[in-house]
Amino acid sequence: MKLIIAILILAIVFMAECTQQQSQSKDNIEQISENASKTIHETTESMKARVSIESAINNQNVIKVGIRNTGSDDIFLEKIKAYVNEETKGIEGNIGILNPGQVAMFNVTDATNSCNKIIKIVLSSGLEDSRIIMC
Repeated sequence: MKLIIAILILAIVFMAECTQQQSQSKDNIEQISENASKTIHETTESMKARVSIESAINNQNVIKVGIRNTGSDDIFLEKIKAYVNEETKGIEGNIGILNPGQVAMFNVTDATNSCNKIIKIVLSSGLEDSRIIMC
């Protein structure tokens, strides 16, 4: 009789442990699924704003840059950043909104000795494009 009671107690403990493990696994799967959905949403949203450098021409230490919005969302021009060989540069004339398909022109300043170097334009979403500066 004691053996049967001991076996029943072990069975109850075992079932309780299995139920707890199953509940934790379900919570973990739900968390992973939620994180994956969030990442997919953020990636999709960030790809709606895309930029392409159409031209980058050096003219007396000022680079005249033309960019095109190749995405499906507006680009807020005051939020873009410019780099020449990974150094942050100033931007003049970048105000307003660049609608999908439109081109905007602006100047990248303080671009001494920038001929044949790389210019990179970075959107607030982190997406970027780069091109060799023509002289």
